Amino acid sequence: MSTTLQSINLLLVPLRAFGLSALLVVAASVDAADKKPKIDSAAPLAKEELAPMDEPLMKVDGAAITGREYMGFLQAHPEIIARASHSDEGKKAAFRELVTAFLLQKAMYTDGLLKKEDKNPSQPQVVEAFEKLAERHFPLPPSPDDAAGFAYYQAHQNEFGIPPMIRMNEILIKISPKADQATQNSARERAEKALNRVIKGEKFVTVAAEVTENPVGKVTGGDIGFVEPQKEPWMAEAIKNLKVGEKTGILKSPTGFVILEVSDIRAGITSPYANVREKVIKMLRDTKQRELRDPYVKGLAQSSKIEVISPDLKALFPEGIFQD
Repeated sequence: MSTTLQSINLLLVPLRAFGLSALLVVAASVDAADKKPKIDSAAPLAKEELAPMDEPLMKVDGAAITGREYMGFLQAHPEIIARASHSDEGKKAAFRELVTAFLLQKAMYTDGLLKKEDKNPSQPQVVEAFEKLAERHFPLPPSPDDAAGFAYYQAHQNEFGIPPMIRMNEILIKISPKADQATQNSARERAEKALNRVIKGEKFVTVAAEVTENPVGKVTGGDIGFVEPQKEPWMAEAIKNLKVGEKTGILKSPTGFVILEVSDIRAGITSPYANVREKVIKMLRDTKQRELRDPYVKGLAQSSKIEVISPDLKALFPEGIFQD
């Protein structure tokens, strides 16, 4: 990267090697003075909680990554949004993927797979460069035999069909992640009052329509539709033995205090291995390739200067972005 690069457009490149049906975001520019890569700004987005939108959350080799870039990344990767919204581990994974995309893009130039003079590489050029990078450093493994494929299938059956789902009504009392103890206590008291009304015989949907702070639930009487409890660890244990019509106590969720009522239960349907064999083989190869990719990316990170600026991110990554 001896010459100055100008902006490189935000490219959404489908790459099976980047993860299971994920997209590689290649978005960078280089400052003419210091030649440091910088991720391009996404379109205007809603306010991000971790920091004001245009303040840096972190820096990679001196280039700032702001709340705007982070939210743009999430918008481009809908499969990551739920995880990033509901748990610290999900947020950590999202930031790691964002930094990973940046480091891989940088490596394409370092390895000479994208030409320094290419200020706006086309999507085919980026795809070709990435595939060559992968072949050099984390090649796609050969197809496994059916014994390995079937073993993977058995261990991940919820991914091959329709998972078990539960329809629920919800009363939500929101709490900001930065709420002080007094605010949390006040929210808890409001949740307790709502629960007591239900216990005393008021219909859940009536109380939910009046009390819940979920805008959709306020219109639907608390109905939040079907959910997959296995994807919400905070919820799964609390409702696993509930029958239709039964309710939880007050639960602490990532968004506040909630009370849940089960309104319908549907068993999952798993597709036979023979019907999803090709998908299983692809997912297994992707997983194995990712196991090769991740150490390579950690090596790239070790040779780069990654500075965490946001206090919230420092709490998430006390030892560094790629340290568990």
